[in-house]
Amino acid sequence: MRARQPQDTNHDGKKTMATVDDPWLSVRQAAAHAGVCDKTIRRAYLSRQVQFTRVGRVVRFRRAWIDEWVLKGQVHAVA
Repeated sequence: MRARQPQDTNHDGKKTMATVDDPWLSVRQAAAHAGVCDKTIRRAYLSRQVQFTRVGRVVRFRRAWIDEWVLKGQVHAVA
Protein backbone atom coordinates (compact mmCIF):
# COMPACT_ATOMS: atom_id res chain seq x y z
CA MET A 1 0.00 0.00 0.00
CA ARG A 2 1.38 3.39 -1.01
CA ALA A 3 1.57 6.25 1.44
CA ARG A 4 -0.31 9.39 0.49
CA GLN A 5 1.78 12.43 -0.29
CA PRO A 6 1.38 15.45 2.01
CA GLN A 7 -1.01 18.12 0.83
CA ASP A 8 -0.37 21.84 0.71
CA THR A 9 -2.66 24.75 0.02
CA ASN A 10 -2.14 27.26 -2.75
CA HIS A 11 -2.77 31.01 -2.52
CA ASP A 12 -6.51 30.47 -3.12
CA GLY A 13 -6.72 28.14 -0.11
CA LYS A 14 -7.34 25.12 -2.35
CA LYS A 15 -5.56 21.87 -1.59
CA THR A 16 -2.72 20.91 -3.93
CA MET A 17 -0.46 17.89 -3.85
CA ALA A 18 3.13 18.38 -2.75
CA THR A 19 5.57 17.98 -5.59
CA VAL A 20 9.11 16.75 -5.87
CA ASP A 21 10.01 20.18 -7.28
CA ASP A 22 9.30 21.73 -3.88
CA PRO A 23 11.04 19.46 -1.34
CA TRP A 24 10.90 19.84 2.44
CA LEU A 25 13.66 22.09 3.79
CA SER A 26 15.26 22.00 7.23
CA VAL A 27 15.86 25.19 9.20
CA ARG A 28 19.44 25.36 7.92
CA GLN A 29 18.39 24.77 4.29
CA ALA A 30 15.58 27.34 4.56
CA ALA A 31 18.02 29.88 6.01
CA ALA A 32 20.48 29.28 3.18
CA HIS A 33 17.69 29.62 0.60
CA ALA A 34 16.51 32.94 2.10
CA GLY A 35 20.04 34.22 2.66
CA VAL A 36 19.58 34.69 6.41
CA CYS A 37 20.98 32.97 9.50
CA ASP A 38 19.31 29.99 11.18
CA LYS A 39 18.27 32.14 14.13
CA THR A 40 16.22 34.42 11.85
CA ILE A 41 14.27 31.46 10.46
CA ARG A 42 13.69 30.11 13.98
CA ARG A 43 12.38 33.51 15.14
CA ALA A 44 10.12 33.71 12.07
CA TYR A 45 8.43 30.35 12.64
CA LEU A 46 8.18 30.78 16.41
CA SER A 47 6.38 34.10 15.87
CA ARG A 48 4.23 32.49 13.12
CA GLN A 49 5.58 34.79 10.38
CA VAL A 50 6.38 31.88 8.07
CA GLN A 51 4.36 28.74 7.39
CA PHE A 52 5.93 25.48 8.61
CA THR A 53 5.17 21.84 9.34
CA ARG A 54 6.20 20.09 12.51
CA VAL A 55 6.59 16.33 12.70
CA GLY A 56 7.42 15.57 16.30
CA ARG A 57 10.29 17.90 17.14
CA VAL A 58 11.38 18.33 13.52
CA VAL A 59 10.39 21.54 11.72
CA ARG A 60 10.21 21.61 7.91
CA PHE A 61 9.41 24.27 5.32
CA ARG A 62 8.48 24.35 1.65
CA ARG A 63 10.67 26.52 -0.55
CA ALA A 64 7.54 28.39 -1.71
CA TRP A 65 6.65 29.21 1.92
CA ILE A 66 10.10 30.73 2.48
CA ASP A 67 9.78 32.73 -0.75
CA GLU A 68 6.38 34.08 0.36
CA TRP A 69 7.82 35.09 3.74
CA VAL A 70 10.73 36.92 2.10
CA LEU A 71 8.36 38.77 -0.24
CA LYS A 72 6.13 39.82 2.71
CA GLY A 73 9.06 41.91 3.94
CA GLN A 74 9.49 43.63 0.58
CA VAL A 75 9.52 47.42 0.73
CA HIS A 76 8.45 49.30 -2.40
CA ALA A 77 10.52 52.28 -3.48
CA VAL A 78 9.00 55.74 -3.33
CA ALA A 79 9.66 57.71 -6.48
